[in-house]
Amino acid sequence: MTLPRAAQILEQVHKVTKVQKLAEVGTEVTFRVSAPLDLRADLARAIVGGGLDLLQMGRASSRLESVFLELTADRNTPADGRTTGDVAS
Repeated sequence: MTLPRAAQILEQVHKVTKVQKLAEVGTEVTFRVSAPLDLRADLARAIVGGGLDLLQMGRASSRLESVFLELTADRNTPADGRTTGDVAS
């Protein structure tokens, strides 16, 4: 079966900390790979080099990073950078 082989290939990439299967539809399997840095190029080389097909890959920000950015965003600053009380001339 391809699934264990794909997971093993992903787990062997240097700096990968976790491989989690998210979905399986027919012969397509979706994984989430955790790592402290962007390893997409290394992951793609490993999968294709292992004789498997890679149909899609993307990068998702961590939940913690997303929450931090949301909490630290200045909600009172419009897109043009003016703050309340500024007058455009």
